[in-house]
Amino acid sequence: MSTKKSIRRKALSWALTICMVIALVPMITITASAAEIHSWTGDGRSILVGNGDTVFYVIGLDTPPPPVVNPFTDIAESAWYFADVMYVYTNGLMTGVSQTLFDPNSTLTRAMIVTILYRQAGEPDVSGYDYPFSDVADGEWYTDAVIWAAENNIVGGYGDGAFGTTDPITRQDMAAILLRYMNHMEIVLPVTQQWIIFGDEGDIADYAMDAIQTLYKLEVISGTGDNADGQAIIDPKASATRAQAAALLHGFMKLIG
Repeated sequence: MSTKKSIRRKALSWALTICMVIALVPMITITASAAEIHSWTGDGRSILVGNGDTVFYVIGLDTPPPPVVNPFTDIAESAWYFADVMYVYTNGLMTGVSQTLFDPNSTLTRAMIVTILYRQAGEPDVSGYDYPFSDVADGEWYTDAVIWAAENNIVGGYGDGAFGTTDPITRQDMAAILLRYMNHMEIVLPVTQQWIIFGDEGDIADYAMDAIQTLYKLEVISGTGDNADGQAIIDPKASATRAQAAALLHGFMKLIG
């Protein structure tokens, strides 16, 4: 009996020692300029430094990588989308149109958004799958991504055999694709059943309505303004710029973890 008590005492002593060590681990405060924004994930913790924000992480766990310097001459630190662009860039979701230009005001194409999600999914093997669209050629930078997205019901094309790889992605199509991606990845997030009435609801296509309702409630997408009654304007058929896409993707990826 005394031996068992001794073992229990030693176990309790070790447990208390470990707790004290953890409690005494110092916290490091990082304050960085917006030019030093980066994202980091280690053991389930993440850090986004920038815009003067102060973040914390525990010393002795995983050390974040060196700050990534903004490589784009057309992305000012004062721009509303700066943190979003740095997020998608440092996480390999979007690249620049050149080594020094991001081109935030140009439109994002349908091939681009599918390729971004394909990268996020880990670029699964698509060998053995059929080519789903007549305008998707073999060996293009987007070929595997479009095949993967079609195979997993993330995209469906225009219905006439074409995908429209170089066409600008509309806001409603982007929302629809993101929701289908969530369904494919079996990501379920609770949302209220309340129906949001948008100021331009009549312009939203039936196939995109559920996606816009869901992503708006999850604060992934927002309106472009309000009408006289205070209802959000979605502008569903407008083309999404690269800056807008970066902001939407930043919020989406943070949401789904």
